[in-house]
Amino acid sequence: MALGSSLALRNTKATATRDAYDAGAGPGVVRFYSGKRPPAVDDPAIPSTAWAGSTSYPVGDLVVPTTGNGHYYRATAAGTSGSSEPTWPTDGSTVTDGGVTWKDYGLVPTLLGTVTCADPCGTVSGGELTFGDFVQDSAADADGQATWARGEDSTGAAVHDYDVTATGGGGDITLNTTTIVTGGPIDITSLVITEG
Repeated sequence: MALGSSLALRNTKATATRDAYDAGAGPGVVRFYSGKRPPAVDDPAIPSTAWAGSTSYPVGDLVVPTTGNGHYYRATAAGTSGSSEPTWPTDGSTVTDGGVTWKDYGLVPTLLGTVTCADPCGTVSGGELTFGDFVQDSAADADGQATWARGEDSTGAAVHDYDVTATGGGGDITLNTTTIVTGGPIDITSLVITEG
């Protein structure tokens, strides 16, 4: 079922999004990452909480092994972890750890670079937030394939997560190439969020 909203409601939602990007004392940012996008915008962009034995974990908690293997894991069944660390899979499968089931969620994301929004970030009209000019990241932080991005306000509070693809790939944000090279530029030429 496709849900349609009135123009007034779409503008209200777009204005709330604009205000979320503009919260804080400075401009918002869009940070580009390699690796798998976390399951929820409220999850940390780079999970870093180390697994602990005999600990209660709710569904959705994210951990990394105590000895890093490059992957992170999401609790898909709540419970108390075992007293010794499990053998962590790296193929997308699950592992049982005491009463917790962990799913391999993929490679831990790496921050590749940060593009800065205009301040204010954009204008609202016709149920759309059209971002103003971005300030490119003229020197990317790391090498990697940009697979997702997170929009944040100036305090670091997450606003949106975006899929990133090369031009023609259908992502929320498209780049001329998703291959990011340390010291190279990252730029967004335009971004429009359409509220439905």
